[in-house]
Amino acid sequence: MELLPPLPQSFLLLLLLPAKPAAAKEWQCPRTPYAASRDFNVKYMVPSFSAGGLVQAMVTYEGDRNESAVFVAIRNRLHVLGPDLKSVQSLATGPAGDPGCQTCAACGPGPHGPPGDTDTKVLVLEPALPALVSCGSSLQGRCFLHDLEPQRTAVHLAAPVCLFSAHHNRPDDCPDCVASPLGTRVTVVEQGQASYFYVASSLDAAVAASFSPHSVSIRRLKADASGFAPGFVALSVLPKHLVSYSIEYVHSFHTGAFVYFLTVQPASVTDAPGALHTRLARLSATEPELGDYRELVLDCRFAPKRRRRGAPEGGQPYPVLRVAHSAPVGAQLATELSIAEGQEVLFGVFVAGKDSGPGVGPNSVVCAFPIDLLDTLIDEGVERCCESPVHPGLRRGLDFFQSPSFCPNPVFQVPIRGPGCRHFLTCGRCLRAQRFMGCGWCGNMCGRQKECPGSWQQDHCPPKLTEFHPHSGPLRGSTRLTLCGSNFYLHPSGLVPEGTHQITVGQSPCRLLPKDSSKLRPVAWKDFVEEFECELEPLGTQAVGPTNVSLTVTNMPPGKHFRIDGTSMLRGFFFMEPVLIAVQPLFGPRAGGTCLTLKGQSLSVGTSRAVLVNGTECLLARVSEGQLLCATPPGAMVASVPLSLQVGGAQVPGSWTFHYREDPVVLSISPNCGYINSHITIYGQHLTSAWHLVLSFHDGLRAVESRCERQLPEQQLCRLPEYVVQDPQGWVAGNLSAWGDGAAGFTLPGFRFLTPPHPPSANLIPLKPEEHAIKFEYIGLGAVTDCVGVNVTVGGESCQHEFRGDMVVCPLPPSLQLGKDGAPLQVCVDGECRILGRVVWPGPDGVPQSTLLGILLPLLLLVAALATALVFSYWWQKKQLVLPPNLDDLASLDQTAGATPLPILYSGSDYRSGLARPATDGLDSTTCVHGASFSNSEDESGVPLLRKESIQLRDLDSALLAEVKDVLIPHERVVTHSDRVIGKLDESFTVKVADFGLARDILDKEYYSVRQHRHARLPVKWMALESLQTYRFTTKSDVWSFGVLLWELLTRGAPPYPHIDPFDLTHFLAQGRRLPQPEYCPDSLYQVMQQCWEADPAARPTFGVLVGKVEQIVSALLGDHYVQLPATYMNLGPSTSHEMNVHPEQQQSSPMPGSAHRPRPLSEPPRPT
Repeated sequence: MELLPPLPQSFLLLLLLPAKPAAAKEWQCPRTPYAASRDFNVKYMVPSFSAGGLVQAMVTYEGDRNESAVFVAIRNRLHVLGPDLKSVQSLATGPAGDPGCQTCAACGPGPHGPPGDTDTKVLVLEPALPALVSCGSSLQGRCFLHDLEPQRTAVHLAAPVCLFSAHHNRPDDCPDCVASPLGTRVTVVEQGQASYFYVASSLDAAVAASFSPHSVSIRRLKADASGFAPGFVALSVLPKHLVSYSIEYVHSFHTGAFVYFLTVQPASVTDAPGALHTRLARLSATEPELGDYRELVLDCRFAPKRRRRGAPEGGQPYPVLRVAHSAPVGAQLATELSIAEGQEVLFGVFVAGKDSGPGVGPNSVVCAFPIDLLDTLIDEGVERCCESPVHPGLRRGLDFFQSPSFCPNPVFQVPIRGPGCRHFLTCGRCLRAQRFMGCGWCGNMCGRQKECPGSWQQDHCPPKLTEFHPHSGPLRGSTRLTLCGSNFYLHPSGLVPEGTHQITVGQSPCRLLPKDSSKLRPVAWKDFVEEFECELEPLGTQAVGPTNVSLTVTNMPPGKHFRIDGTSMLRGFFFMEPVLIAVQPLFGPRAGGTCLTLKGQSLSVGTSRAVLVNGTECLLARVSEGQLLCATPPGAMVASVPLSLQVGGAQVPGSWTFHYREDPVVLSISPNCGYINSHITIYGQHLTSAWHLVLSFHDGLRAVESRCERQLPEQQLCRLPEYVVQDPQGWVAGNLSAWGDGAAGFTLPGFRFLTPPHPPSANLIPLKPEEHAIKFEYIGLGAVTDCVGVNVTVGGESCQHEFRGDMVVCPLPPSLQLGKDGAPLQVCVDGECRILGRVVWPGPDGVPQSTLLGILLPLLLLVAALATALVFSYWWQKKQLVLPPNLDDLASLDQTAGATPLPILYSGSDYRSGLARPATDGLDSTTCVHGASFSNSEDESGVPLLRKESIQLRDLDSALLAEVKDVLIPHERVVTHSDRVIGKLDESFTVKVADFGLARDILDKEYYSVRQHRHARLPVKWMALESLQTYRFTTKSDVWSFGVLLWELLTRGAPPYPHIDPFDLTHFLAQGRRLPQPEYCPDSLYQVMQQCWEADPAARPTFGVLVGKVEQIVSALLGDHYVQLPATYMNLGPSTSHEMNVHPEQQQSSPMPGSAHRPRPLSEPPRPT
């Protein structure tokens, strides 16, 4: 491993001293974001009107104060509003055919076509009269003329005039049918003494077949207002394209010599309907002809300044127009668009598609198109039509989408000069606003003159202090104060005319300093901050304590928008008196580098402080309120020199002396190896001259350090630093260096850093009679014996130990006397001693007494267990009963070699007269005969009853009741029984209680692993539905299992869900299907089962409730109730005890009837439902 050279002393000093904190750096004013000067969350109250329905059209009439009006159209209604948006008049425009329809009555009593609601499609002003023209979707799209009648307070509408002549209109030629139900846009142009209506309507096949509407037409209004003149010019979509090629007219307007229509239509006729785009159609406004009809595609794209990954090059297209408006632009926007001020510009809001959702860019964008540029592109395109080849013209686009939910019914009036000025938060931002807005400063807010007439002004702003630094300064000495805020000066250079700014802190003036351009730092875009620096010299009359900082600006020359004049004040500055209490240490080597600690009060006040050692500044490493740290400069000779502290240029009271001593010299380091916290001895001269000796280990990649304990001038004892050895060989080589303060150090190359040894656990160490040495394991001790001292003692006497790997062999000293309790074995490593155990001789019989007890006690327990097992086995065999076989059709089950013999039952005497004991002569000696009870049937069929000497149903009920009570008690101790099945009944009919299937055989069919890595098996068919879904067991899940247990008892141990695969059981139960009602099961008991199987655990009864229900059922079943069990029922375990002989004739009894005529065994229940 390559080792790096020793670190230079200057770098080692930096490792010793903490880094200089950020507080010591030069403080700068925090930047104020540009957004902080405005608040767009301010809410303004403007006049509004709720139309009561979706606004379909709106137009304004500009006249005098009392001759202005707003016309708002909704379905079947036209509202007239005054300048304050108060309702003046309301006109009923539908439904068509309704007696209350005021516009319908204007067309006379004749037939008005099919009845229906009227949606306003056209609402325009006829400027020549003036009058309002409205056209609806009903009455074949006819229009109505409403003359404007200015009255004293508002404008009213005269009675409507129907612009329809019945004798001039027919379905194939209807000049008075203007509006289309799909949408119509109209612009009225006055030419001479006539008014021409430029009409654009959206069509489809159904609309085109009724009263012959047209896509684009120019119609002249008759002078007598009886309709429109026939023979107008028009354009329409070809009939074959009406179904696929739909044109939606979004907006129309008139500017200059042209009328413009904006449309959204398919990009291609052949591929329609397909991709959409927006077109601009232009018609001449001076000649009512269509020969100059031109179209231009508008291409609107959004291209952010920084293109995102995956975004298309050239920007994201937004081809579908939603809303448009044209207006002349002001100077600022004209500059951004590179056009002249006052030019007409088309603004449009575009979206990516008609049903577009969120994409990479914004949902909608606004594009601006100068009208002159559009006209130029159209003219150039016409010229290029005569050239070959035809190059595609420049495309521009605009797209907007605004959901109707944003502006459904209300109509708002927003003043042209803006809703208000309160969103400007600073005086400078307020007075820099456009003058047409009428904003002025009202002391502490921006507003209009009528909002604060007393203090409103537009000519000056006061300065504003927002922060200053530092917040404290010494009472004696100077402080460099930095002021932050706004409106300090009006010129970016920050030049301040002399005598215009005055800064005071309490009673003391602060002299303004010239701006240092070298300290300027870049400011983020749209961030702003202004700052001043001044020199504070407290006056003799200034007192200790808090005070204010004030800035006063007077006689400032005015700027472009305003001038600065006024006073700003901030609290929070404190004058303090620093106090020095202690200095440590007061000595160090001539080389310097001693870390001095100065303790006191208010040591961090002001902006400058200095620690002087014999007039030379001590480099500060840390500054805090109560402590200063610095490194002493080198001294010229061994001497005592003065030490002082200055704050703000003034000396802090106190007299201190620092003693320069001879530099420490390190000559050697021993030993050359060690481990964490092991001792290392440093030899040298003048070692006590340094406040601390530092020990450093460097492995070529990193360095670790520790301080040494102070001892003698020529010798110091140190501990190795914390270092983790990760090398597999168990040690790492590196450089071990030692130095004192700033003096030259010493480096020991090739130092081996070892893994620390691991002592064994303390225990007794018995000795055999022939042994005279102790052997024990101490991992890693042999590897460090060359580095540290190792001493092993027994009973306080040292033994001549030796190492054999990690084993330590310690011969016992001949003079050692081991008592009854033995002697302690102690190992001392590097001065740290540990008792590992006690050394003892064996007892008189050669084996310690504790060992004998440990061997004899298990043997006694084993003998007692065997004796108990033998007694229990004898008692069990004595109790068994033997039944004779009698069913021939089941005898074959016992024929296979090695098979366990099944008990065969035969008909005997009535159980009430005692159990019959059949003769056993002539039977094989291996036949097992068990005693049992039988039914008294006339057909001599052997039907076994339960293995009880009395077969009463209440015995079964008592078992059920015991099971319920047994489960009830453990649940009070927070125990769940998730595996309670009928298989846990022993031969004496005692209910066995256990958990998780440990009391019975586990069948793979009925159990499966819940977690493969845990191999846990659960009784699937006894588990509740929620336990199958979540694998969690509760008291309520045990209630479900108890219900299955009841079903088992009533079917004599039949397996539940025999035809359902365990993996399909969850879906089966989730469908609401349950086990069927067993035969011979009372309805009341099956209802208890169904309650236990409720899907909602909360709906299941508790075990306390189940006890009451079972007791009630048991009490109702009084007397003897006999159950005829099928002959194939087997629930008797085999036994070899009490063997007896059987009569031969019993072996030759007639066979049972065919299996096809046998009753269904209860162990095979019907399929669950």
